[in-house]
Amino acid sequence: MGFSIVRIGDEVSISLQSLVTGRGCVIGQSGSGKSFLIGKISEELCRLGMPFCIIDTEGEYASLKKKFEVILVGEENADIKFPTDYSELFGLSIEKGIPVIIDLSDVIEKSDEAYAALSALYSVEEEKRKPYLVIIEEADKFAPQIMHKGMNIIEEISVRGRKRGLGLFVATQRPATISKNVLAQCSYGFIGKLTISNDLNAISILLEGKKNFEDVVKLSTGEFLPFGLDAKNKFMVAMRDAPLMGSTPKVVLPDVSNKELDLRGMVKALSAEKDIKKAKSLNKEDLLVIKPNFSVDDAKSYALKLSEKRFVGFGKILEEIDSIDEVYLPIASAKIRVGTGRRNEYREYYLALSPRKRPVLFGKKADECGDDVSMLRLSEEEKQVLGGIIKKRRISVDKLSESLGIDEIRISRIVGKLAKSSRVYENNGLVSGKSYDKYLSVTNTETVRGEVGEKIGRVLDRESVANALSNYFPSALLDGLSTIYLPLYRIRLRRGNKIREFYFDRVSGSQIAWLG
Repeated sequence: MGFSIVRIGDEVSISLQSLVTGRGCVIGQSGSGKSFLIGKISEELCRLGMPFCIIDTEGEYASLKKKFEVILVGEENADIKFPTDYSELFGLSIEKGIPVIIDLSDVIEKSDEAYAALSALYSVEEEKRKPYLVIIEEADKFAPQIMHKGMNIIEEISVRGRKRGLGLFVATQRPATISKNVLAQCSYGFIGKLTISNDLNAISILLEGKKNFEDVVKLSTGEFLPFGLDAKNKFMVAMRDAPLMGSTPKVVLPDVSNKELDLRGMVKALSAEKDIKKAKSLNKEDLLVIKPNFSVDDAKSYALKLSEKRFVGFGKILEEIDSIDEVYLPIASAKIRVGTGRRNEYREYYLALSPRKRPVLFGKKADECGDDVSMLRLSEEEKQVLGGIIKKRRISVDKLSESLGIDEIRISRIVGKLAKSSRVYENNGLVSGKSYDKYLSVTNTETVRGEVGEKIGRVLDRESVANALSNYFPSALLDGLSTIYLPLYRIRLRRGNKIREFYFDRVSGSQIAWLG
């Protein structure tokens, strides 16, 4: 058997051991040839009979099925549709030497599906401990530099997966935004054309010498500069050689000469009569979106104004725009029946969930919200008093006490608390309820069917909406509930290694402060 080599290009190669169990990356802007390079590596692994998994965000690798035996997991035309039992799938892939492509191109919650698959693989390899490579496209989206929940499964694999035999190869357009824990583990890789200053600064530690740094900007499609390999000069992707061994589990090529592979039967067994929950992915065309009024250029202008406020000395700007990404916030559109005076009124209001897990009532602009801690903690008696005031519009404390059957002194204390939180107003001995006419109504907001990509926050259920609205309209009844999506831009400003993040509302053209 001897040493097995994977050829990448002229005079550029890597040992199969290092490729399958090491940590590597390919970096380059859109159109630089990253997917082409990954495709070449994948074909070589298929020819050698080595199993691996590709997290495919754009559906670019399904064409491997035309020449090789692989299992495609995805939506249309896939061997296995979402959801599936990943533990069984990867157990089969490892033991039988069958590559797996997980096509997330039609999945909205891409991160959730990718994490589920990789977590299952990590657990399977805890027992199997056989060499297996994970290839992740657009890794900066799955393992970003800014993490709100600590280390995720990709960082876990990059740091601790080697002992299990798990290798990692990541692709990214934005080395400045990918997790430094992941990038720091890459002992080899390939750098394609880059022109953004932040990304060039991020790869400076990977390159040797000023000349190579300058060459990155001039590379053409399919050309790469290697690092961590014997070759030093730029090359054009093809297939080549070079040995390197590690101390992790040793790669032993399977005997594929007489291999009888019943792929159809294996796929059928994995798919047959599984009691699995419904797929997390949604049909992009079936989602209702509030029609945006502002473009990415408007978001850039807004971001520049914020960055220019932070300067020192003679106007030196400390921050620059790192990235602007399109995201969507789920909004609950609630139709309620409110008793005012002697008649009932039907109104429609929008609610979302704040980072503190509190329902937010929207105003005319998305940043005019009611994430009011004191209001969200009203007792039933306080809600009763507020409901009585709203129903009568204006009423004296003694009349309110008589109407509700609550002691007048107690009523006065509750009214004082409600007035302090601006829920009611006192004037000349009369108490009046706050008007809610200013709050956003679906009748003056145009909605359209459209594609929804990355979502932030979660969809509010009926119980959460009803409980939240009862704090604003204690006597209201919830008649209808639907979910629409508010289009936003997530803007990141960078100062050195520090990143400030905020959200720009594409409907109102303002910043949503409570999401930052």
